[in-house]
Amino acid sequence: MSVPIPGKSSWPELLGVNATLAATAIAHDRPDVAVEVLPPGSQVVPDFNPKRVRVFVDNNNLVSQVPVIGYGSRPLASQALHPPSSWF
Repeated sequence: MSVPIPGKSSWPELLGVNATLAATAIAHDRPDVAVEVLPPGSQVVPDFNPKRVRVFVDNNNLVSQVPVIGYGSRPLASQALHPPSSWF
């Protein structure tokens, strides 16, 4: 049985893994964060939340981006050009 990893902040090993398995692995490693599984085309606010991991999946329900704590967003072009002042 594996042990939770309190300092872990990214999961590159989950790229291409089934979303349910990935979410379970993240929740095991970091039970202190919320895991959000997001389907293709999901609109998200590109904010930072140190208690969240967003898991983006493709049409086959496989992880399509490396899950990371905090950001894990696909900002719109306008948001990338004009980030919220709270980012600074």
